[in-house]
Amino acid sequence: MTLFVSLDLETTGLDPDSDHILEIAWMVLDGDLNEVLPPVSYIVNHGYAWGDVFAALKANEVVRHMHQQSGLAHAMNLEEGTSMEVIMEKFMDDIEHALAGTEDDINLLGNSIHFDKSFLLANGWGPLFSGLLGWKISHRMWDNSALKLAYASAGIAVPPVEPGTHRAIMDVVEAADQARAFRQQLMTLQGAML
Repeated sequence: MTLFVSLDLETTGLDPDSDHILEIAWMVLDGDLNEVLPPVSYIVNHGYAWGDVFAALKANEVVRHMHQQSGLAHAMNLEEGTSMEVIMEKFMDDIEHALAGTEDDINLLGNSIHFDKSFLLANGWGPLFSGLLGWKISHRMWDNSALKLAYASAGIAVPPVEPGTHRAIMDVVEAADQARAFRQQLMTLQGAML
């Protein structure tokens, strides 16, 4: 069976080499997209002054406005945050707990999930994708954005779900709900063809 990790990041921009991860959230799902571990979320503390992070936000008006509207900017003012190293340890603990006694594959799931993976790789998460830990996150990903493009190309309506709020934890839940809606629609189509 395959495990899915619905994952989402909020960042200061689009460039993993120069922008910062502000928030990260995930939840673990089984192959039927049932929740194995509930969603968790962390505001990231990069170990340097918040002023540097806020300067990056100030430079990107669109992203700054989005994070002000979602409440993330306010939350960052109130919370100290958690280091990327500690967040990665918590992520690994969750994956190892979910994998206990199995030889399941692990796949990322999300909206434009390659974007999130590129930021993780730029922030020291490479071992999770290399197999050095005895398991690795597969190169295969469930990308809802790609499915939405395929549906649009075919003139098929995308199954509706409650939209996220550009807070990582809400976007993780939205991505899981969207994946379930796609899966259900495909199962319905399969049943109609039998």
